[in-house]
Amino acid sequence: MIVFRRLFVTLPTKQRNLANNNENRIAWIDWCKVLTMVFVIFCHLPQQYNLINFFGHYFLLSALFFISGYLHKVQPDIKTALRKYWTTLIIPYLIFQVVFYPYWLAQQLFHFGQPMTDPWISFLKPVLLSLVGVPLNGIMYYVVILLFCKLFTDICLQNKYRLTIACITSFVFILIAAWIHYQQRVVITYPIDHLFDNLQFFLMGYFAKEWGFCKQRREDRNKYALYALLSLTAALLICYFEPFIFWVMRVNYEIVSVLGILFIVNLSRCLFHTPDFIVTLSKGMFIPFGIHWMFIGPLNLVLEKFLHVPHPIFYPIPVAAVIAVIIMTCCYFVVLFCQKHFKAILGGR
Repeated sequence: MIVFRRLFVTLPTKQRNLANNNENRIAWIDWCKVLTMVFVIFCHLPQQYNLINFFGHYFLLSALFFISGYLHKVQPDIKTALRKYWTTLIIPYLIFQVVFYPYWLAQQLFHFGQPMTDPWISFLKPVLLSLVGVPLNGIMYYVVILLFCKLFTDICLQNKYRLTIACITSFVFILIAAWIHYQQRVVITYPIDHLFDNLQFFLMGYFAKEWGFCKQRREDRNKYALYALLSLTAALLICYFEPFIFWVMRVNYEIVSVLGILFIVNLSRCLFHTPDFIVTLSKGMFIPFGIHWMFIGPLNLVLEKFLHVPHPIFYPIPVAAVIAVIIMTCCYFVVLFCQKHFKAILGGR
């Protein structure tokens, strides 16, 4: 009798604990990561110029760094930090270079028409470049920048002058980024050049978490929706009326990035229920980030070569949105597989 009593008491308790753990997750963060990634895939699908795509290219990377900064946990010492980042960032980065290499090779051969008979061009040079932070899969430069942002925060922002250091560094980086873009070429390497574009947004997310911003309360849902709508409207108006003047565009980049972050964060704060599908994708965000081009490239090739869609291919906005959701859904099953059989590519998550 006591055994049965314990069984019926313990089982609901376990279920309640599991439910509490799910509730304790920051719901808007999971939604924000997934919605931003869907938007990234949408913007990478070839389209005719449109305002939504233009706006997305302005702020999406900034939003990803804001989220990363918000989630960042300072490590107690540099040794612990390097050990953690080796597992969570460097190993996944290296694995993705191996995973992406066959696609890169096929792309060089069939898309760019470059012969791959020279071992230096086909193997040694890309491998060496990837080892020094110039990835085969261009989008993975995000990981290289993220590693620097985390180390900078762990080392330089652990004293009473951290806000001053963050503000001065961000301002200097913004000026350097403007100078780099003014050159209209890669000045150092692509990841290092774009580091100067994005450190300030990582730090913005870090201090937003430290100061208790972006909390989520059900009674404020309508307020979040209003903030999201106002931010989106302001950002789209700036993008629509933007003149082709370099310094105006640089200022607009910072403003639209902040407005875009406010839009995607407040939109996500309206969503309180987080399905397992969203949580799984949020935990395995490296997968869609690292392989979505491996879906887009073959899709474009099939449509152009076999279904005779005119080159260059352009997707209408609704079609691009549907394809982005389909690719994200395919990535969900890849994440499930990796969680079971290949956690190293997910940073051990």
